[in-house]
Amino acid sequence: MNNITFDKNGMISDSDKIYEELDQWYNEKEYDKIAAAVMDIPREHWSNKLWFRLISAYNNLKQFGKASEELDAIYPRCDNPVDISHWHYMRVYILYVNRKHLMAIHCFEDGLEADPNDSLGFELDKEIEDARVNIEKDINTLRELSEKVTRDIKKRYAQMPYSDKYELSDEEFTMQLGFLPGIRKIPGQEHGLGFKEYFKKYEGEKREQAKEWFGNLFGVTDRGSFIEFFQTNRCCNISRFARDVLASLNGKSAFDISELNKNGRRLFDDVTLFVKVFAEFLPAAGVAAWDMSEKIGFCRHAYAVDFLTHTDYCTCMSAMMDDVKASFSSTEEYMLSMAFGSALYMFMEDERSIPSAIDFLLKSSAFIIHGDLGDIRWKE
Repeated sequence: MNNITFDKNGMISDSDKIYEELDQWYNEKEYDKIAAAVMDIPREHWSNKLWFRLISAYNNLKQFGKASEELDAIYPRCDNPVDISHWHYMRVYILYVNRKHLMAIHCFEDGLEADPNDSLGFELDKEIEDARVNIEKDINTLRELSEKVTRDIKKRYAQMPYSDKYELSDEEFTMQLGFLPGIRKIPGQEHGLGFKEYFKKYEGEKREQAKEWFGNLFGVTDRGSFIEFFQTNRCCNISRFARDVLASLNGKSAFDISELNKNGRRLFDDVTLFVKVFAEFLPAAGVAAWDMSEKIGFCRHAYAVDFLTHTDYCTCMSAMMDDVKASFSSTEEYMLSMAFGSALYMFMEDERSIPSAIDFLLKSSAFIIHGDLGDIRWKE
């Protein structure tokens, strides 16, 4: 520390010789040495310039968790155009590696808006165009997959003549509607809910595992928190995003899009870009089957750990089945809606990553196609 030059605020001077050594290590790709050297200096002496060097080193070491933590920590100190632009550029690296090209574009745009002169020479205009090329590739892949999923589901549904399809009881039918959560496993358990026990209850260790899963992942600890989760959580309420987009695409928007703030408009435009790809394959109810299926599954779990009473459970499940019958006319429609709903769910859940949505659509549609839904007669 004796050989380091400080500025008047007690921070390492931007002209200090330490940067010559950091630059050399950077050119030699010895990013671990950069991180170690910065961490050897007390944090209270870090300038923004030095701090960004640490973040860059973590990015290059693929230690994105540490890079994200430091980006969060430095953000309040980014109070000038150059640092704001630099912050967005550093965050883009993490977004790109995680295939979040839409969010990367927004970061580039925010960086350019903060520093129109691009003072650090990041070539943000070019970066934005490159990101758009990646997004177009993602969209083309999604379009091809959407067409294939639609063909495969229609083929699966047509395998058995409708007259031969299975007539299920109301309870059996409702459990099948919650197909994906029916096969999904709670951590620590060998099997999902299955489709045989409508009034299934967890006991002993399984009960505690299920309650822990509910609490840690969703903040659900009792009847009241479950009802709030059921009504508002995005896990089982994503269809409204598609509904607004589909209404707009059909010239029947329920609100004035121009009145949205910047982030709201970005969200709406991103969802529109995504949903527009498979809109033609959706039934009238859009992707509502995803929400319905998930809510049936969550109700079954909540009843199994006594967050819902017997009366609560029966009322909720009956209402869900009525809603499903009013919204769909066949399991084919329901399967299509659930498959594309899964894609929108992951798109929203993973910071609007189209590749993540594609991966999830592949997996969920495979489960749906190989399940029993296609062989079930629809309840009138």
